[in-house]
Amino acid sequence: SQKNIDKLPVKSKKTKVRKRYFNYLVISSPSGKTVFEKRRQKDVWEQLYQFPLLETDVPLRQTASLIRKSIEITGQPPENMVLFNSRAIVHKLSHQHIYTHFWILETSNEVPGSISWEAAMKLPVPTLIDNFIKSYRK
Repeated sequence: SQKNIDKLPVKSKKTKVRKRYFNYLVISSPSGKTVFEKRRQKDVWEQLYQFPLLETDVPLRQTASLIRKSIEITGQPPENMVLFNSRAIVHKLSHQHIYTHFWILETSNEVPGSISWEAAMKLPVPTLIDNFIKSYRK
């Protein structure tokens, strides 16, 4: 009968997991300062600090867009650019998996708005960034 329909088990819809690709630009100036920005997106990390971010829909295959983003931030192409982790660090959230690469970009000039690592380490950051800083600063 139709009366029991609300008592029957319902097959829940499987949450579609979205893949996101984060490429963080870890800018290193001659004086050893770096650049941080505050996340404005309405998400789990809103108001936390992070390195400048280049998010892509697919894994980054070439570095031209990273170099463009670096010029946008620093006003110059990087002197040197090194991928810190060759394998993506995967950060799994219930509805999304974030594949993260950290790129170390060395500049020849000081970057306006850059801060010391000591100051950076006092900022509220996502665990992903905190773990990177700990391994990078060793």
